Amino acid sequence: FVVVFLMFRPAKVETGSSYCILLDLGSAGSRVYLMRVDKSVDKDVLMFPEGEPFILKTRPGVSSFYPSSDRAWESLDPLIDAALHALQKETGSTQQEILLY
Repeated sequence: FVVVFLMFRPAKVETGSSYCILLDLGSAGSRVYLMRVDKSVDKDVLMFPEGEPFILKTRPGVSSFYPSSDRAWESLDPLIDAALHALQKETGSTQQEILLY
């Protein structure tokens, strides 16, 4: 499996917080989680936003698209779009700085 972090720093959130989108790209399916990163004095704390963690799963997994990497990337669009929508709902912001790790 492959895990991808997408980091977002929304424009209008309290100081010290940012969000990340975690993509878990397994062979049986792809999952997305929206998580909040709270800055503390000595470390970053990764946690789910208030309420239930945002999770969406799609099938098939990206490995089923081999050798077409274009189709694999296209299969991630619904996951990323849903996570961005949840992020906008969580923060009230439509403008984010997007960092990909």
